[in-house]
Amino acid sequence: MKKINKTKTISYVENASGNIKKLIDNFEYYLKLSEKAIGLNTSWREGVAEHIKVIDMIRKTDNYETLIKTDHFLKAVHTTLRKWGLDQRRAKIKKFDDFKENILKNVNAIASLKNFELERLTDLNSIKGEIISLFNNLNVMESNAKLVSVSKTLAHFIPDLIPPMDMENILYFFYGYKSISINAEVKKFWEMFEKFNFIQKKTNLSLKNHRPEGFNTSIPKMIDNAIWGFNYNKKLQAKSNEDNKVTFRLQKENNPGIPKWMMITSVVKDMGGKFNSKDIIAAAIDRYGNVNKNTLQRNIYLLTVNNPLRIHWSYNQKERIANTQYDLLFNNNDNMLELYAPEKHGIWEIKKEGNKFKIHLK
Repeated sequence: MKKINKTKTISYVENASGNIKKLIDNFEYYLKLSEKAIGLNTSWREGVAEHIKVIDMIRKTDNYETLIKTDHFLKAVHTTLRKWGLDQRRAKIKKFDDFKENILKNVNAIASLKNFELERLTDLNSIKGEIISLFNNLNVMESNAKLVSVSKTLAHFIPDLIPPMDMENILYFFYGYKSISINAEVKKFWEMFEKFNFIQKKTNLSLKNHRPEGFNTSIPKMIDNAIWGFNYNKKLQAKSNEDNKVTFRLQKENNPGIPKWMMITSVVKDMGGKFNSKDIIAAAIDRYGNVNKNTLQRNIYLLTVNNPLRIHWSYNQKERIANTQYDLLFNNNDNMLELYAPEKHGIWEIKKEGNKFKIHLK
């Protein structure tokens, strides 16, 4: 007799690339960083504004089922999806009338999922059949590809349940590659939906502790944004490594002699009050001449007691209280910096957790 294997709960923290655990451990940092990443890309501004408008319409309606059938709402979604990249040569969204026709064919299935929320889900499989069926039945693109288009469409009809997904950031974050075959799309869609749910449960992300504002319009969207912040941080680190190589070469050539953290310490102590990174960098260049801006910025991270990035420097890869020459700055919630004062900002420390160092407020 063939032995039946019992279903096991998959631990994505253990089995994924390790990105998920890093995201969970530093979720608030990556969510905050996503605001910078999104703000730097001016081409996204219209898409962000259109997205917020659509979600606001859902939040304010007294009759959801009527709203999602109206041309006014459907056109707003269609416009948003176009702004979100679904109107390119290789990813062409259907004309509005065809888009509307397909949505209306599936409007009852969409409405039936409205009351399910990612943060309240305890059994994904209870609605798996409905979601997969809806995924298969929605056809909003001229091509047969669905993963990106269907997830982004559903993220604008049932935003508290379904996250938007793309290849460049979301698929890459979870799997390390940026393309899949059409036949694998529904499988990967469900797997990534499970992973979004896992992240929500592990971070205890809820509308009770995270008020939707700006581009953080829902719990699924916040997770999506944090992943964008995570990927942006990796790009910064890669650029930082490259800049370090260039800086090392320039230092050998120019032999400035003064460590960059000492340059920052020198100018900051003359500044007083609050200031931002640009102020510090400008002052350092004014005083010391042609100094690499990115190197100065990284040294600001090094010297800031409540910046999680500071642990990447050897000075901060040891357990200690923030009371050394490398504990100079404090970053306020408004991203303004000031001289670190324990009596005002609390006592910060670096502690080792497992095999990693992290900053903590003592």
